[in-house]
Amino acid sequence: MPKKRKSSLSRTTKNARRKREGRLNETEEQRTGRLYFDAERHARTRQNELPAQRTAWPGFNPERTASEPQNEFPPQTPVGLDLDAGRHARTQQNKLSAQRTARLDLNAERPAMGSLPSPSGSMGPSVQAFRPLFNDYGPPSMGYLQGVSSSQVPQSKYAELLAIIEELGKDIRPTYAGSKSAMERLKRGIIHARGLVRECLAETERNARS
Repeated sequence: MPKKRKSSLSRTTKNARRKREGRLNETEEQRTGRLYFDAERHARTRQNELPAQRTAWPGFNPERTASEPQNEFPPQTPVGLDLDAGRHARTQQNKLSAQRTARLDLNAERPAMGSLPSPSGSMGPSVQAFRPLFNDYGPPSMGYLQGVSSSQVPQSKYAELLAIIEELGKDIRPTYAGSKSAMERLKRGIIHARGLVRECLAETERNARS
């Protein structure tokens, strides 16, 4: 007696259940990467499908299709599909909580990192934003408002901090795309930048008390 074959429906149901269970335990970075690749796969599917497949969509409206111009140029179809894929990817990215969390973290660090003056020591718009950081530490002795002094925080720290901030900006987009290496570099850069900010604040406090 031939062996009874298992129904493919049960196998599909098990795979779907396994995927759902895996998504419950995935991190925000993994979810970001999955949605990013889903958008790419969606775009490739739209580009490779046949007209007969397109008419089989659940939302296909034959009346609307008949009313559209029939003299469409061939390049217009892939362009429209690419735009649909890009819009789908942007919509998914805007809904990601990982993006909102990263933006809030960067905004929290900005008063400490983004307001530091440039290594050149020239007065600019950052001076006014830089001043409130030192209200609790006495009058500023950094030399930016009173001329360059010997008690100034070493400029190399500011140069290093600005270089770290530049590198952080390069790793933000790959982190959204699900790159684990970029995420690790971003974490290390934030930790390093925090340490430099603390060193600069401590040095400024010592200079103000001396």
